[in-house]
Amino acid sequence: MHLELLKTRSEVATLGMTTGSLLAAAFRHPDATLTPQYFLASLEPNAEPRVVACYEHGQLMGVMYTSELYFCGMPTGFAFGGDRMGRGLIVAAPEREQEVFTAANAFLLDSGLHGMRLYWTSQKALTDEAIRLPGRSARIRNRLELHPEGDWLQLQPTYEQFLRGLGPHTRRNLRYYRRKVEAAGHAYSGLLQEAELPGALRSINHVADYPMDQSRLERDHRFFRAFETPIIAGLRSADGQVISLIIGFTYGNHLHILTQLNGETEKLRKLSLSLVLRGYLIEDFIQRGFTAVHFIHGSSPMLGRFCVPVPLQVVSIDDHRTLMTPLKKLCSRLAALMDRGGMRVPYRLQRCAGSYL
Repeated sequence: MHLELLKTRSEVATLGMTTGSLLAAAFRHPDATLTPQYFLASLEPNAEPRVVACYEHGQLMGVMYTSELYFCGMPTGFAFGGDRMGRGLIVAAPEREQEVFTAANAFLLDSGLHGMRLYWTSQKALTDEAIRLPGRSARIRNRLELHPEGDWLQLQPTYEQFLRGLGPHTRRNLRYYRRKVEAAGHAYSGLLQEAELPGALRSINHVADYPMDQSRLERDHRFFRAFETPIIAGLRSADGQVISLIIGFTYGNHLHILTQLNGETEKLRKLSLSLVLRGYLIEDFIQRGFTAVHFIHGSSPMLGRFCVPVPLQVVSIDDHRTLMTPLKKLCSRLAALMDRGGMRVPYRLQRCAGSYL
């Protein structure tokens, strides 16, 4: 196997054609999360690509997408891969995934990185062999987090069939709250143009408890540019103000939801706007022929329990010979003290400690 390390956005972008052929051969259905476009759109401004491309007989047979964190413009040696539900880490045929995972991580260690923090939802059950790096001076920590509330919701040919596949309580809520929203004079806006998004955001940010910040908006625009299929839908009040908003994109026959914002005034909280708007949008896209909805980073419990459960592997790999080892051990001890004291351990502290936690 021949491995190459891609360290710039332009190098990763050139994978598009060959990755497309690999995806078509290895997966039955199109999956945006495994494309270079998805990886590049997800990439934060303070990170740079560290993507391993694996070739066999001149043909691309596997990819592992990771990025290196930068601090004050300097590389830190920490690599991160996979989103919060383990999507977008490994591209390979199911029977070659573990081989690609092992080879790519060994290659990253040999390329000067000292700490990998990886979220991975593998196609096949992960075995111990998948996280062993023979001959490498590395600590490895792996834990399984089963997420019963998943992120992929399968649709049905009609909305009524979709509703029948849900539990009676959820089905009742979708119908009941839609009637309440309509009785209050609110209505589904259908799909909006991208040019309408700034006005919609100004409208809803006045009534939302958690207004959309600039970094989230910039991320969503990166996905718009990457896939060129922006989806913006909302609920409007009788006077035309946006009171609930969903932002996403499409890929193949899948709808990907990036962001949802809801009005949180006392009256609006009683209308379950989030659920109502999702119901409208699902009905709309079933009629358009879409077969699944992907909630990026997972769905809320109301619909998440009807998604496919996610067996998430959280893998930390550390080269214990690095000068960063004392810092990682210190972070581990601090995290343990905070945990024993009943304090919440900050996420960044956990990620720094990695396999020493």
